[in-house]
Amino acid sequence: MAVKTFTTGEVLTASNTNTYLANAGLVYVTSTTVGSGVSSIVVNNCFSSTYDNYVVMWQGVDVSNTGYSGYFILNGSTGNSYKYGGIYHGYGAGIGDAWENPTGGCWVGIMSNKWSGCANFYRVSSSTTTNWTVTSAGDAYYNSAGGYDTNSAAHTGFTFLPATGTLSNGTITVYGYRKA
Repeated sequence: MAVKTFTTGEVLTASNTNTYLANAGLVYVTSTTVGSGVSSIVVNNCFSSTYDNYVVMWQGVDVSNTGYSGYFILNGSTGNSYKYGGIYHGYGAGIGDAWENPTGGCWVGIMSNKWSGCANFYRVSSSTTTNWTVTSAGDAYYNSAGGYDTNSAAHTGFTFLPATGTLSNGTITVYGYRKA
């Protein structure tokens, strides 16, 4: 739908308001608070056919073991189904790469305290290959990655977890990209 430009003196009708509000931007789906010293965070029933694509944001997460990978495991996946490539940069310590650890899930970066990030999931709730892109950063690392899940499964949720250690504090929020 094209964007309408209203002019001075024009009447803004309920129909116009409802149409343009209903077809705009990201839509809040759910949010969860990260507990203290948890080994994973499970978010169920956040993906559906209501939206084709989703964004998952996490902010202010503290980790017990800085320097290890973080992952999303999509709840419809089984086996060695994840493929990815990514880079990480340790502030003042150079650049590294990460790739294809199929048992680990959707790689979202090397974790460090006050870790925040944004992951976009594409076609996550349809029975096709799910793709994702991610950017994340904390007090010691910056990360960027992308990949896909080779399972043709309709996912309805995910588990967010570190490769080792625990997570504390912060929030995880899920938004759907509204269909036009």
